[in-house]
Amino acid sequence: RLVKGDEMWLSPNYQQDSCHFTMCIYNPTINRRTNFYNKLYAATAKFKPRFHWGKHFDLTPTDMEILYPKFQEFLKVRSKLDPKGLFLNKNLARTFGLQHLL
Repeated sequence: RLVKGDEMWLSPNYQQDSCHFTMCIYNPTINRRTNFYNKLYAATAKFKPRFHWGKHFDLTPTDMEILYPKFQEFLKVRSKLDPKGLFLNKNLARTFGLQHLL
């Protein structure tokens, strides 16, 4: 589906119209799923895709800075609203570079 750009800092559509693809994947082992996503990331890297947050999301803070222009501003607001990391989980802490709060 085609989606109009928006102004939400961590949206896949931030300041860009986007094309979304939906894939439903069933594999009985995590290794197969991880292998699929690693291949997908490698095959699409040149397009700088912003994947849906509800799916397998394996980005580093450096990746986030490249893909999301307002990432540093987001971290400042996040820190003000949740200084102790109450609303972080292991995956978000890793993605945001905030493991020290867990």
